Amino acid sequence: RRARAVECGGDRRGAAQVIEQFEQGEARTMPVTGASPGSSRKTATSLPGAAGTTAAGESAAGLIVKWGAREVRGLDPRRAEAIGLEPTVMTIGYASKSNAETMPKLLREPGTSARFIRRTGELMLENSERWRQIELNTRDTSRHYKRLLVTSRVREEAYRKAAEVLGKILARPSLLNIWETSCPNLLRSKTRELELQPEGSFAYNEALKEKIRIDLIYDAVADLKKLEQERPIRREDILVHYQKVSEMAAAEQDKILRQEKQLATELKEIGDGSETIIKYGKLLEASLPTSVCNLRDQELHAMPLELFDLTHLEFLDVSNNQLKQIPAQIERLAVLKKLYVNNNLLRTLPTELFKLSNTLIVFSAAGNPFEDAVMQAYLSGLPTLMNFLKNVRRVQKQHLHENGNRPFTAPMLIEHQGKAVDFFKI
Repeated sequence: RRARAVECGGDRRGAAQVIEQFEQGEARTMPVTGASPGSSRKTATSLPGAAGTTAAGESAAGLIVKWGAREVRGLDPRRAEAIGLEPTVMTIGYASKSNAETMPKLLREPGTSARFIRRTGELMLENSERWRQIELNTRDTSRHYKRLLVTSRVREEAYRKAAEVLGKILARPSLLNIWETSCPNLLRSKTRELELQPEGSFAYNEALKEKIRIDLIYDAVADLKKLEQERPIRREDILVHYQKVSEMAAAEQDKILRQEKQLATELKEIGDGSETIIKYGKLLEASLPTSVCNLRDQELHAMPLELFDLTHLEFLDVSNNQLKQIPAQIERLAVLKKLYVNNNLLRTLPTELFKLSNTLIVFSAAGNPFEDAVMQAYLSGLPTLMNFLKNVRRVQKQHLHENGNRPFTAPMLIEHQGKAVDFFKI
């Protein structure tokens, strides 16, 4: 990312000086595709002629001023504006000393926290009763924009990586000879790879990205070598190509942001469950300062695994939903004290739950159609249930060793030391 838009204390410096600073570790760089979300007063100045990047920086700084002239770490203001994402509001108790050790790093900053909460809210919606109808209503629109966004993202990344290479050539012009020699073989290789991959697949898009990148580099190298036949190549000649590709990358990202904003607008008009995602997000955000997460009556069919990244939780209530299982990742909630799963569709419990024996003091699971063995253990009290799950885990491992992947069901009576013994007495 050398020779990109650089904050230089207000004065514009030549590309050579920027590169020299970069090599010495003195210059602070930022991606050509957007301004740093951390520059609230000064926008980054670009290399001479890259006016588009400067304008983008000013726009980003304006958005930060809109958010209270403060730094929002972990959040790209332009993308956040496009999808309507607001930074998490810091409240009393948020990431305080009492829960700082258990609070995941991704929740300690308003920007990363906002992105995580939005994504978890979306996954909760996808695992809810409403999702099937929403998916049916929005399928065609989502599919159309997905194709557009995939194409734009492939081009943007290809342009950006090509700009990175040209930045290196700008710093070391001797690299021109290396690229002149290697580009033809690389192009042939990527062209063959494209022909072998089904169009639209991940491998196809990766190969296409590389081919576009190499094409851009090769075009620039060929032009410079042709110019070299007339006169020596100057740094300004390389800079022209660098700026051209950088501006292409910036323009492509602007296009992506417009597409994302248009997609969000159209989906909201159709009814994409945005209000439900916001509701889920508020429930999750409320748990940050309180360590209490209440997800009762949310029509959930499953618990997204991201939910178990909230490792600071001490209270979790997912009662009155339609959950058929509790994921094994429940063990990650290492400080959980109270767990309520009443009135769901649970027939068994994860054996990993016993790992919470040292912290869990309340476990309520009334109204679930448990298997007989699990029901008996549950009705016998929490210590018995934990011991039961621990023993089931041990027997499961033994069963797996002896019988492979054949299904295992915890029996009421099992053979132990040659006798039929009540499972709970082992």
